[in-house]
Amino acid sequence: MPLSYNDTSGEVALINADTDVGISYLEEENNDQVKIILAERAVSTAVLGFRSLERPVSVHDLVNALSTYCKHFSSRIDTASATATIASGSDGSASVSQTVGNNTPLLLHEFISVHRDKTLIKLECAPYHPLYINGISGTCATRASLAEIHIIAKETESRPVVTEIDAAEELNQATSNDMVSYPIGTIIWQIAMVGANGTILPNHSLDTAVKLKSLPRFPREYMRNHPEFLKLSGLILKQSMTIRQLQQATQLDIEVVTDFYNLVFSLGLSSIDKSADSAELYKKKNVERESLLSRLAKKLISAA
Repeated sequence: MPLSYNDTSGEVALINADTDVGISYLEEENNDQVKIILAERAVSTAVLGFRSLERPVSVHDLVNALSTYCKHFSSRIDTASATATIASGSDGSASVSQTVGNNTPLLLHEFISVHRDKTLIKLECAPYHPLYINGISGTCATRASLAEIHIIAKETESRPVVTEIDAAEELNQATSNDMVSYPIGTIIWQIAMVGANGTILPNHSLDTAVKLKSLPRFPREYMRNHPEFLKLSGLILKQSMTIRQLQQATQLDIEVVTDFYNLVFSLGLSSIDKSADSAELYKKKNVERESLLSRLAKKLISAA
């Protein structure tokens, strides 16, 4: 894997993949190098360390690619571990440090924030294509394929860098050649599909109680991979529950319950219940249920 996170040196190679020399150089492995590939047709970027640009390349796109790499390299000096500090609350007055595995929870957090605050951002994760997210129109424009977005979500070394942009830049990017515009919901489904390996969304906890607003319409691919999501949906449609409570009630792996929680909250299908202490409420209901069963059992014994 080129340029691991504990490296602070390396080089960026600009390669013309439409020539024999360029193709030959492209096939050479160099662990101290990342490659920007220029080609008449897009070249797969499924391997970390490659960025593909279709010719003819605009100066803007080339500068953007180089700028993304520079930000990525400089962030390594200050970030030796996979720790993300994210502001808690809309006013940004407090912050919380949270160690995450892959990028899935961080990406979902950014989509939630953009949609909530109706902002425009550029989300970069070198060496992949950036995402231009419009919280006003609810769209995401990018040259990245859905497969590449999956790779970005799986990343554990290259963290997303967010930059606020103005409406003119967002419009310019969204209408550029080869840009594909997706509804924000589609990208959230795709990112959440990768899974977060048991890591909850930033600023949430295993004891955050949520309740469904409505039943999700899960795509077929979700139902094939996670048929248990329907059962989880039924539980928090009736009452507010936390991840811990859902896991106890279903005996499912905590990773599965966390992925479900992250998905429905990111899509805006669930809301945090602050009206009561859900943990105590859940415990009280269990005690009441056990007490009722105990009384019934005593009556049956006395009757016998």
